[in-house]
Amino acid sequence: MTDAELIARAVVGDDRHAYAELVRRHQSAVRACLRRLTAGNHALADDLAQETFVLAWRNLKSFRQEARFSTWLYRIATNCWLADARKRKETLLGDADADVAEGRRRRRHPRGRRRAGPRTRRRAQDRHGARDGRALRGGARRDRAVLP
Repeated sequence: MTDAELIARAVVGDDRHAYAELVRRHQSAVRACLRRLTAGNHALADDLAQETFVLAWRNLKSFRQEARFSTWLYRIATNCWLADARKRKETLLGDADADVAEGRRRRRHPRGRRRAGPRTRRRAQDRHGARDGRALRGGARRDRAVLP
């Protein structure tokens, strides 16, 4: 039976067995995703996975089937992780992942300060003489061929 058929049975007939099959099919992947997000904290990942499937059950009627069911679950799992991290006020794993997940463009320093912008980074690179690889361009051609 496909995921779509199981979802239909769970929504229309309030069939908990159909939903249990969906959980069995997807729980390993959701747990693995959450373990990566929680930096290997298995207990927290398992708690978040349980919360993910409870929220999915409560909101199964709103699943539009425009994407795969697993994609929808991953989004719920990521939102659970973000909400938990906000509650704990912990630093999120990987600023870039959190920025993408929250739709932010500018990353923040872990202590709340802004990170250096492009102009500040260019100034620092100029001070060290390495901007755009200028320090490397002056060498002999045979030496430059070795460098990436």
